[in-house]
Formats: sequence, structure tokens, C-alpha cells
Amino acid sequence: MDLRLHILPRWNAAEAVTSLAWEEAREELHEAMSWSSVKRVGKHLRLLLRHAMAKGAIRSVPEIKSPPRELIAAEAKELEPFTRKERDRLLADMRRRGNLRALRCYEVMFFNLFRKSTVERIVPGWIDWTKRTIRVPASKAKNSKARTYGLHPRAEKAIKAQMKENEVGAAASRAEKVAVGGTHHPSPAGNPASPIFGKFDHSNVFWSACKRLGLVRVNAKGEVDRRGLTAHHVARRTAATLLVDAGVSTKDRMAAGGWESIEAAERYDLGEQVERSRRALRKLR
Repeated sequence: MDLRLHILPRWNAAEAVTSLAWEEAREELHEAMSWSSVKRVGKHLRLLLRHAMAKGAIRSVPEIKSPPRELIAAEAKELEPFTRKERDRLLADMRRRGNLRALRCYEVMFFNLFRKSTVERIVPGWIDWTKRTIRVPASKAKNSKARTYGLHPRAEKAIKAQMKENEVGAAASRAEKVAVGGTHHPSPAGNPASPIFGKFDHSNVFWSACKRLGLVRVNAKGEVDRRGLTAHHVARRTAATLLVDAGVSTKDRMAAGGWESIEAAERYDLGEQVERSRRALRKLR
């Protein structure tokens, strides 16, 4: 995905990649993603360049520096979740204003802890409606490991609503083609291998709603203090934090979020860590 979305559109040949070009691209990439994600793109770029050198396409691999560790760590600390009330206000605003596709995407992210990239790739063939499960294949998973998740009722309802909308749109398209005497081609809407949501970017819908609802602060110059929120990943972070607040065990949270390590799941345990420290300090005499 990094190759197709972030690397090939910038450089059409390996020799076009230089250390300076990467430094500039790194800053531009950070405007739309976290430093951690920029680091991942750099890693994939290095692998591509090493392959190009092995094939004789370039003589040497330019230095592709990762963002400083301090920037990544500082940004990670700044990220914040929504409270349950804030989450519900955001979703209600999207429904009220008719941003239904955005609403459905966010419901799947908020209630099944899925990343934006996972929601974009969901196809009907992944879903077992009888068992109410969704299986993400290894080729589409971030960690390249297949995993089956339970399907939350809110996420299930959102997916079904989007599939219905896709079918309605496909039917209208078929009718229009027949009306003008065109050739009808099978619609991807009914294809079990065709993405239900496909690529999306609801950043504008998200930030407009946040400003309207007072979920972010705007100063006199019109500058927005985003208080550590991110347009899409906030859903996963919020869901993980709410599970901690609800007292869900670490193992269960690991299963829900697809985390393979306790450390990854416990990144969202900040409130619990504070409470543990208080319990410990109360024992001091």
C-alpha cells in the first residue's frame, strides 16, 4: 500500500530518489499522517531501493533517514481518544447532516476497532453473517497474519447499510445504461471480492464536525488546536480506551484489537496505570 499510495506517485524511477528528495517528502507526508507512519513509508522505500541496487538499476542506496525518535514518541503521547459522550455526539452529527457514508465508516472503526485501511478493504466474502464474524486475510492485515474478529452489532448494521446503498447505486446505473441503449457490464457491487467501502478520506467531515461541536478549540486567528485528535485513528484509540475503562481484560482487548503483544494493548491503559500508581502509593507509610 505504501508503494502504491506514497512512493510510486512521487518517484517513477529509483534513481530519482535522493536523500534530499526524501527529506522534503518526509515533511509533506507528515501533513497527512503520523511520524510513525512516515517512518514505515521510509522503511519500505529503503527496501525498494535495496532491491533496485541488487538488480543493477542504481549503484548505491541513498540515505533514507527515519523521523527522530523524539518526534515519534512526543506525537504518540499527544494523541487523545474521545470520551463515550464525545464519540456519540460526533456520530449523531454525521447522521443529522446526512453524512451517511462517513457515519458508517466511523461506526465500523469505533465499534470493531478497525484501522481505516482495514475498513477500506472489507469485502462481502470476509463476512460470515451466520456466525457474525469477519475474517481479515493475511494479505490484507497490517501484521500479515490472518485473524477472525467478532462483528459488533453497530458495525454489522453499518456494513449492511453500505452494501444496500451500493446495490441501489448499481441498479440505477444499470437502468441508465439500458435506457440509453448501452452495454450492461456486471456491477462490482454484488461481487464478493469487491470492497464494500473502498478508499475514503473523511477528514473534512470529521474536523468540520469537531469544530461545530466544540470538540476542538479554535483561536482568534482561526487556528485549530486539535488536542491530539486524529481524523481516523481516533476511532480505534477511543474504542481501545473505552474497553480499558470498562474493565475488559488485556487478553480480551488484544483479541478485539488484533494486538499481538501485551505492550501494544497496554498503550491505552493510561487511566489504569494512574490508578495502579495511586494504589501503590497508598501503601507507603
